[in-house]
Amino acid sequence: MRNSMENSIDYDAVVFDMDGVIFDSERAVMQCWKELAEKYQIPDIEQAVLSCTGTTMKRTREIMLETYGADFPYDTYAKESSAIYHSRYDGGRLPMKPGVVELLTFLKDEGKKIALASSTRRQTVTNQLRDAGILDFFDKVICGDRACVCHRGLLQWNPRGSCGKTAPDHGAGSAAGNGGDAGKSGSGVTQSFRSDFIFKS
Repeated sequence: MRNSMENSIDYDAVVFDMDGVIFDSERAVMQCWKELAEKYQIPDIEQAVLSCTGTTMKRTREIMLETYGADFPYDTYAKESSAIYHSRYDGGRLPMKPGVVELLTFLKDEGKKIALASSTRRQTVTNQLRDAGILDFFDKVICGDRACVCHRGLLQWNPRGSCGKTAPDHGAGSAAGNGGDAGKSGSGVTQSFRSDFIFKS
Protein backbone atom coordinates (compact mmCIF):
# COMPACT_ATOMS: atom_id res chain seq x y z
CA MET A 1 0.00 0.00 0.00
CA ARG A 2 2.74 2.41 0.98
CA ASN A 3 4.66 2.20 -2.32
CA SER A 4 1.49 2.35 -4.40
CA MET A 5 0.23 5.50 -2.70
CA GLU A 6 3.60 7.24 -2.67
CA ASN A 7 4.26 6.61 -6.35
CA SER A 8 0.84 7.45 -7.75
CA ILE A 9 -0.35 10.66 -6.08
CA ASP A 10 0.79 13.67 -4.14
CA TYR A 11 -1.61 14.76 -1.42
CA ASP A 12 -1.71 16.80 1.76
CA ALA A 13 -4.86 15.49 3.41
CA VAL A 14 -7.48 12.77 3.20
CA VAL A 15 -11.14 13.22 4.13
CA PHE A 16 -12.97 10.02 5.03
CA ASP A 17 -16.66 9.35 5.00
CA MET A 18 -17.73 7.36 8.06
CA ASP A 19 -20.68 5.11 7.26
CA GLY A 20 -19.72 2.41 4.80
CA VAL A 21 -16.05 3.47 4.80
CA ILE A 22 -14.83 3.49 8.41
CA PHE A 23 -17.66 1.36 9.77
CA ASP A 24 -19.76 -1.35 8.18
CA SER A 25 -22.80 0.51 9.41
CA GLU A 26 -24.89 0.25 6.26
CA ARG A 27 -25.17 -3.49 6.68
CA ALA A 28 -26.08 -3.00 10.34
CA VAL A 29 -28.71 -0.43 9.44
CA MET A 30 -30.29 -2.71 6.88
CA GLN A 31 -30.43 -5.59 9.33
CA CYS A 32 -32.34 -3.49 11.86
CA TRP A 33 -34.93 -2.53 9.28
CA LYS A 34 -35.24 -6.07 7.99
CA GLU A 35 -36.08 -7.19 11.52
CA LEU A 36 -38.74 -4.49 11.76
CA ALA A 37 -40.09 -5.47 8.36
CA GLU A 38 -40.49 -9.05 9.49
CA LYS A 39 -42.13 -7.97 12.74
CA TYR A 40 -44.60 -5.54 11.15
CA GLN A 41 -44.93 -7.19 7.73
CA ILE A 42 -43.41 -4.26 5.80
CA PRO A 43 -42.88 -5.29 2.16
CA ASP A 44 -39.81 -4.50 0.02
CA ILE A 45 -37.92 -2.89 2.90
CA GLU A 46 -34.49 -3.43 1.37
CA GLN A 47 -35.31 -1.37 -1.69
CA ALA A 48 -36.96 1.30 0.41
CA VAL A 49 -33.96 1.67 2.71
CA LEU A 50 -31.55 1.70 -0.22
CA SER A 51 -33.60 4.49 -1.76
CA CYS A 52 -33.04 6.52 1.41
CA THR A 53 -29.31 5.89 1.50
CA GLY A 54 -27.35 9.10 1.14
CA THR A 55 -30.32 11.43 1.52
CA THR A 56 -31.29 13.97 4.16
CA MET A 57 -33.44 13.07 7.16
CA LYS A 58 -36.29 15.07 5.67
CA ARG A 59 -36.01 13.34 2.30
CA THR A 60 -35.73 9.94 3.96
CA ARG A 61 -39.05 10.48 5.69
CA GLU A 62 -40.61 11.65 2.43
CA ILE A 63 -39.37 8.59 0.55
CA MET A 64 -40.73 6.20 3.15
CA LEU A 65 -44.14 7.91 3.11
CA GLU A 66 -44.15 7.99 -0.69
CA THR A 67 -43.34 4.30 -0.74
CA TYR A 68 -45.73 3.08 1.94
CA GLY A 69 -48.38 5.78 2.08
CA ALA A 70 -49.11 8.84 4.18
CA ASP A 71 -50.39 6.73 7.08
CA PHE A 72 -47.15 4.74 7.34
CA PRO A 73 -45.90 5.16 10.96
CA TYR A 74 -42.38 6.03 9.89
CA ASP A 75 -41.44 8.00 13.00
CA THR A 76 -42.43 5.12 15.25
CA TYR A 77 -40.53 2.57 13.20
CA ALA A 78 -37.47 4.81 12.88
CA LYS A 79 -37.35 5.24 16.63
CA GLU A 80 -37.57 1.48 17.14
CA SER A 81 -34.88 0.91 14.51
CA SER A 82 -32.66 3.40 16.30
CA ALA A 83 -33.17 1.62 19.63
CA ILE A 84 -32.23 -1.73 18.08
CA TYR A 85 -29.18 -0.21 16.39
CA HIS A 86 -27.81 1.49 19.48
CA SER A 87 -28.51 -1.41 21.81
CA ARG A 88 -26.64 -3.70 19.47
CA TYR A 89 -23.73 -1.57 18.30
CA ASP A 90 -22.96 1.09 20.90
CA GLY A 91 -19.91 0.72 23.09
CA GLY A 92 -17.43 -0.16 20.34
CA ARG A 93 -19.43 -3.01 18.87
CA LEU A 94 -20.06 -1.43 15.46
CA PRO A 95 -18.03 -3.47 12.93
CA MET A 96 -15.10 -1.61 11.44
CA LYS A 97 -14.05 -2.07 7.84
CA PRO A 98 -10.91 -4.17 7.32
CA GLY A 99 -7.67 -2.18 7.10
CA VAL A 100 -8.99 1.04 8.62
CA VAL A 101 -6.53 1.20 11.51
CA GLU A 102 -3.62 0.28 9.24
CA LEU A 103 -4.53 3.00 6.73
CA LEU A 104 -5.02 5.66 9.39
CA THR A 105 -1.71 4.69 10.98
CA PHE A 106 0.05 4.96 7.61
CA LEU A 107 -1.39 8.41 6.93
CA LYS A 108 -0.51 9.65 10.41
CA ASP A 109 3.04 8.31 10.09
CA GLU A 110 3.36 10.14 6.77
CA GLY A 111 2.32 13.41 8.41
CA LYS A 112 -0.89 13.77 6.42
CA LYS A 113 -3.90 15.67 7.69
CA ILE A 114 -6.83 13.34 8.32
CA ALA A 115 -10.46 14.42 8.52
CA LEU A 116 -13.80 12.71 8.71
CA ALA A 117 -16.90 14.17 7.03
CA SER A 118 -20.23 12.75 8.06
CA SER A 119 -23.77 14.06 8.21
CA THR A 120 -24.35 12.10 11.38
CA ARG A 121 -24.70 14.21 14.53
CA ARG A 122 -21.42 15.15 16.16
CA GLN A 123 -22.15 13.36 19.43
CA THR A 124 -22.88 10.10 17.64
CA VAL A 125 -19.78 10.41 15.43
CA THR A 126 -17.56 11.21 18.40
CA ASN A 127 -18.93 8.33 20.43
CA GLN A 128 -18.48 5.81 17.63
CA LEU A 129 -14.93 6.92 16.82
CA ARG A 130 -13.95 7.00 20.49
CA ASP A 131 -15.49 3.62 21.20
CA ALA A 132 -13.57 2.17 18.27
CA GLY A 133 -10.33 3.68 19.56
CA ILE A 134 -9.64 5.77 16.44
CA LEU A 135 -10.86 9.27 17.34
CA ASP A 136 -7.35 10.59 17.96
CA PHE A 137 -6.31 9.83 14.38
CA PHE A 138 -8.50 12.65 13.05
CA ASP A 139 -7.34 16.26 12.92
CA LYS A 140 -10.82 17.45 12.05
CA VAL A 141 -14.29 15.94 12.29
CA ILE A 142 -17.00 17.48 10.12
CA CYS A 143 -20.56 16.66 11.17
CA GLY A 144 -24.00 17.26 9.73
CA ASP A 145 -25.11 19.49 12.58
CA ARG A 146 -22.13 21.84 12.14
CA ALA A 147 -21.21 21.28 8.52
CA CYS A 148 -20.65 24.85 7.37
CA VAL A 149 -18.45 25.93 10.26
CA CYS A 150 -16.30 22.84 10.11
CA HIS A 151 -16.15 22.99 6.33
CA ARG A 152 -14.48 26.39 6.49
CA GLY A 153 -12.20 25.17 9.24
CA LEU A 154 -11.04 22.29 7.11
CA LEU A 155 -10.24 24.53 4.17
CA GLN A 156 -8.03 26.67 6.40
CA TRP A 157 -5.59 23.79 6.70
CA ASN A 158 -4.04 24.48 3.34
CA PRO A 159 -6.35 26.31 0.90
CA ARG A 160 -3.96 25.81 -2.01
CA GLY A 161 -3.05 22.26 -1.20
CA SER A 162 -4.62 19.02 -2.25
CA CYS A 163 -7.21 17.05 -0.42
CA GLY A 164 -8.60 13.58 -1.05
CA LYS A 165 -11.90 12.11 0.09
CA THR A 166 -12.78 8.49 0.51
CA ALA A 167 -16.27 7.58 -0.68
CA PRO A 168 -18.41 4.47 -0.44
CA ASP A 169 -20.43 3.16 -3.37
CA HIS A 170 -23.52 4.30 -1.46
CA GLY A 171 -23.87 6.89 1.25
CA ALA A 172 -24.60 6.36 4.87
CA GLY A 173 -27.55 4.45 6.21
CA SER A 174 -29.30 7.83 6.59
CA ALA A 175 -32.12 8.53 8.96
CA ALA A 176 -33.93 5.45 7.74
CA GLY A 177 -31.35 3.37 9.49
CA ASN A 178 -30.74 4.97 12.84
CA GLY A 179 -33.82 6.92 13.76
CA GLY A 180 -32.55 10.27 12.60
CA ASP A 181 -28.91 10.26 13.71
CA ALA A 182 -27.65 10.54 10.16
CA GLY A 183 -28.74 12.97 7.53
CA LYS A 184 -26.77 12.56 4.35
CA SER A 185 -23.47 11.08 3.32
CA GLY A 186 -21.98 10.48 -0.07
CA SER A 187 -23.72 13.70 -1.19
CA GLY A 188 -24.21 17.22 0.09
CA VAL A 189 -21.86 17.71 3.02
CA THR A 190 -19.21 15.22 2.05
CA GLN A 191 -19.15 16.00 -1.66
CA SER A 192 -19.07 19.73 -1.08
CA PHE A 193 -15.30 19.45 -0.70
CA ARG A 194 -13.38 19.94 -3.91
CA SER A 195 -10.98 17.01 -4.04
CA ASP A 196 -8.08 16.27 -6.34
CA PHE A 197 -8.93 12.58 -6.14
CA ILE A 198 -11.33 10.19 -4.46
CA PHE A 199 -10.43 6.86 -2.91
CA LYS A 200 -13.12 4.30 -3.70
CA SER A 201 -14.00 1.84 -0.97
